[in-house]
Amino acid sequence: MQLTAAAVTSPAEHAARRPAGAARAAAADAGVMSALIGDMKEMVNLNHYKIRWRWLKFMYIYTTVIAGGIGLAQLLAPSQMQSTLGMPAQDPLVFGLGASVFLALGLVAILGIRAPLKYCSILLVELSYKLLWLCGVVVPLALRGEFPNSSIVQVAIFCTFVVGDLIAIPFRYLFSRDIGAA
Repeated sequence: MQLTAAAVTSPAEHAARRPAGAARAAAADAGVMSALIGDMKEMVNLNHYKIRWRWLKFMYIYTTVIAGGIGLAQLLAPSQMQSTLGMPAQDPLVFGLGASVFLALGLVAILGIRAPLKYCSILLVELSYKLLWLCGVVVPLALRGEFPNSSIVQVAIFCTFVVGDLIAIPFRYLFSRDIGAA
């Protein structure tokens, strides 16, 4: 069969022959396909970074439950938390500030469960302040023999966060130059 110029129609002519609803449906299908292709390109780009999705989500859930739970308990019942954890009496403003930060991290981590890469900075902040606290406060106290036994549980919990964050955070992705392209 030989095609003639009369038998070949342009896409515009073809679209003009369709009923109005069909043209809108075709345009919607084209939009969906374009979005899917964009999502597939992003997934291919993200696969390059070896992102550990399950670890990321686990760390957001862990932060929500542990940090958020401790922060909420410290805000609602500060004296009970201090006696339960064997902590010495503290300035209520400083104790409340720490509790507020823990609760805020826990609440924002809920958003990270749904959009893990978008909220990686939460895990990065957690990792940073915990490492700074461990290296700048805990280690010097331990070296001087002044480390309080009441803080052993807190240090252990912080260490679990440090290890989990180091595994979960996609550093290669966060510090890549083409992060805007991904």
